[in-house]
Amino acid sequence: MAVLAPSARRRCVADDGRLPYRVFRHRRFVSTRRFIDWYQHSLLNLHRSFPFDVLHCHSVHPCGYLGSLCRERLNAALVVTSHGGDIREGGARILKTGARSRAIQALRQADAVVAISRFTEQALRHLEPSARIVAIPNGVDLRPFDKRVPRPAGLDPRIQTGRYVLFLGRLHPRKGVDRSEEHT
Repeated sequence: MAVLAPSARRRCVADDGRLPYRVFRHRRFVSTRRFIDWYQHSLLNLHRSFPFDVLHCHSVHPCGYLGSLCRERLNAALVVTSHGGDIREGGARILKTGARSRAIQALRQADAVVAISRFTEQALRHLEPSARIVAIPNGVDLRPFDKRVPRPAGLDPRIQTGRYVLFLGRLHPRKGVDRSEEHT
């Protein structure tokens, strides 16, 4: 497996050598409106030195669009995963000039489009009804938490088991945190 990723930001230190796969870095996108075509060179060069069978892009635009530009020359399956922010109706990313048409091109060219939630699946279907969408929700392996453990000594008695849900994520109305009781 190989990963083609943008160069790390100035404040971030990437220790790619410790990862269980090879990481190839390209210059960060100068603009997601212009010059995306230029990044084809990085992708095609990687494919020449490390031929891959599947190109998995983690955004519809710009990554999925870039994959769609190279698809025929790569002779690789194109899989696009949207995490929602890139296709959200009314969102800043999809409202950028040219982004909607490029996203639609990526969705039409993709062999599979992964939706990580019902929200993302609905947004993808709204954007391109003919996209080959596969629902693969983000998940957590709950088996490590199946076994009950003794109540910690000194825990405030007002804290009762079975009455709390832990949510890790950005608080936003579309995440549905305020509707947790509806899903229990």
